This record gives sequence, structure tokens and C-alpha cells, in this order.
Amino acid sequence: MKVVEEVVWKRFTPAAVVEEKCRARMWSGGRGGQCSRLPLPGRSLCAMHAKSAPHGLVTGAIPYDKLQEFLKAEEAARKRAAKGEGVRAGAKPRADRRKRHWYARYLLWAEAEKLDTEERQAECGPMHSIDDLGDDEFTGCLERVNEYIRLNRPLQHQAGTTSIGFIERDQGPRTVAERHEKSAAYNGRNGGRVFKMYTRPAFERHLWKVGWQGKRKAVETCTEKQCMQALRATSAELQMFPLERNRLKPYAGPQCFPHLQDPARRFADDEEPGTTVEAAADAARKQLTECWLQCDKCKKWRVVERASLPALKPEEYSKRREGCVEVDWGKWLGEAQGRYDAFLQRHGGQDAVLDPEFAEKLADEVEAEHPGNARGVGARGGRGVVRQCHK
Repeated sequence: MKVVEEVVWKRFTPAAVVEEKCRARMWSGGRGGQCSRLPLPGRSLCAMHAKSAPHGLVTGAIPYDKLQEFLKAEEAARKRAAKGEGVRAGAKPRADRRKRHWYARYLLWAEAEKLDTEERQAECGPMHSIDDLGDDEFTGCLERVNEYIRLNRPLQHQAGTTSIGFIERDQGPRTVAERHEKSAAYNGRNGGRVFKMYTRPAFERHLWKVGWQGKRKAVETCTEKQCMQALRATSAELQMFPLERNRLKPYAGPQCFPHLQDPARRFADDEEPGTTVEAAADAARKQLTECWLQCDKCKKWRVVERASLPALKPEEYSKRREGCVEVDWGKWLGEAQGRYDAFLQRHGGQDAVLDPEFAEKLADEVEAEHPGNARGVGARGGRGVVRQCHK
């Protein structure tokens, strides 16, 4: 058996070994790396490498035949680097077409999520993040992301044009050897445009729905899978409420998992990040102490949403608007049946109005005439509907 000197195989071993991960050595583009999977209970290897670890362990020597492959890859990389240094002084080096690629973090996760099958979970455990991908799996996902963006030109950012694309070329990791570098967080120009709407409270609520058990203001402790599921659900929910949607800045929140480390994105809907608890407490105090009105009929006091309070105060409620005319409300109410009959005639009769799809059709018509007002019930700012006071 041929002995391999430690100084040689150490060149293809990570500088720091992660104790919580599988101890198997990976190819990692010929540089050597550590498997990112979790080991089996009571073992030092994951389910896959417990069967076979062809490159050895990061805590020991590399098998002789495999070491020769690492040395050949190292020599080839050295020659490529030397060839690049031979460019004539002052000349612009020609771009290496092999390095031209497309990448976005959110698409990489989309590809990784497709691999999280029941069969794979039984063998390797559930996939919580990109780090749970094996090197071969990571390489395959990179290739599919590159091909997807290459074929979908609207996603591509074209400098000097009015293109709406936001993914720039030659950004992000090119190979599995760069999977842990900072470039792996690249998600597109200005962070990308994936999840249009975001508020921190809605995001936290959806995180809890997908199983996150963390504390408030510590959402960055969730997994990548939980993060992406919650961001998707948050944006879809907020899209349903125009009044809420209109006050938010599109694409200001996190657009991918690494963005949770950026407070500016994590607190995108807060006026003063870091003081949200104090601001919420102050708003609650004012709501409970300054937002009461007395019913003229039953004389009971009712709490009113703060945003609706100014319009309901007597001096404002009774104020005659410019251009308005006096209305005989008794006569107006007496004519309600006539107006209803005209409404039925205009929309094809009672059967048409009772059709389940009629409400959606009517909302579309109102939205076209009065943008932002048709579907606002239930959204922030749209809850100040005054109901009849009952004893």
C-alpha cells in the first residue's frame, strides 16, 4: 500500500472542518471540500457516504488513486492560470466563454426544491437549504439555472437598454468550488424582483405557519425552505388588498434567503427599524385612549379605528362639501327599491346577480372606474367601515 504524505493530501482538505456536518471529502472542482449533509445519528458520515466515501475523510488521507486525480486537476488549473498571465501588456484579455454564465439565488433554490423528493429524504434527510445539496446536485442545479435564464431573455438585464430584466450575466458562483463564497447570495440587480409585497408581521405569521419556532425580530434564524415559503405566501396575501398594496414599496423586502441578514430589507415596512416594539406600543395606547366616539342613538361609547376617526367626528361628518347639495335622506331611502330594480335590470336579472361569479365581475367593473377601491375590504385602511350600533 502506497503511503501518501500528509503535506500533500492536506492541500485538498478544507482549512476548517465543520463538526456538525458529514466528514466525507468531496471533489469540489478538484480543490477538495467537506460534504454539507448532516451525519446519521451517532455516526460521522451521512447516509450516502456511509455506503461509500471514495475521496476519503477530511480528517484523514486521500486514497492514492484519487489523490492522483486531485494532483492532475491542480496542475491543469496551474497551467490555465499561467496561460492567462501571458496576455500582452495593455491588451484586454479575451473573455473565457466557459465562464459566461447566468445565476440567481432564488432560481437555484427553486431547482434544489425539486430534488427534495420522498426518496431523497429517506436517504439524505429533508432539504432545509442550499447547503444540504451534495456537490453533484449543486452542479446540476447550477447548470439548469444557467440554461433557464439563457432561454428566458426577459429575465436578462441588458445594459444601456430599457429592458426590465434584472439578472446580470457572469454573476454568482460558476462552479461548486464557489458555493460558499459571497457571490452565492447574488439574486439579481438591486437584489432582484421576485416577491413584490412584504410586511414583517405578515412574514412572521407565515413563518409560524410553516413550522418556524423562533422569536420575534429573529427571523433570520429560520431555514431557507421556511423563508422562501413564507415570502411567497406573504406577497400573495398582500396582493389581495389594494389599500395595503398601495402603501408598500414594491420589491423592498427580502427577495431570497440571504436577504434576511440585511436589516433594511427585513424591516422594509417599518418607519424606524429597531424601534418597532416601542412604536407599536405607542400606537396601541393611542388607539385605546384617543379613538372613542359616542353613539347618538344608544349613547354607548365605541372604539373606532384610528385611521377612520377624523371622518367620523361630528364637525367633519356633518361638514357640507363644496359642490354638494342637500339630500332628503327619507326620500332617498324610500326610493331604494326602485334603485335595486334598476340594478337588476342593468345586470340581467336576479339569477345573474346570484351567480357566484357575479361579485368578481362587479368588483372588476368598480375597480376599472375607481382604481384601488373595489377590493379593499379587510386591508389596512379599509377596516373603518361604520356598522350600525346595536344595544
